[in-house]
Amino acid sequence: MLHYFSYGIGKEKGQGIIEYALILVLIAMVVIVVLAIFGDVLNEAYCNILTTIGGEGGAACAAF
Repeated sequence: MLHYFSYGIGKEKGQGIIEYALILVLIAMVVIVVLAIFGDVLNEAYCNILTTIGGEGGAACAAF
């Protein structure tokens, strides 16, 4: 009878790795969605910063 209760204990080792992988996939999906929604705004802000600082980066943003 004790064998039935202790059967699942050894199988929980890989469960933690799978949970971490699922969390990483969820975070990656959220980042992709946020970049898809706010990508143009972030690109414009980045180009404004490069233009303000000066240098070749501002010229590269003008191509977009």
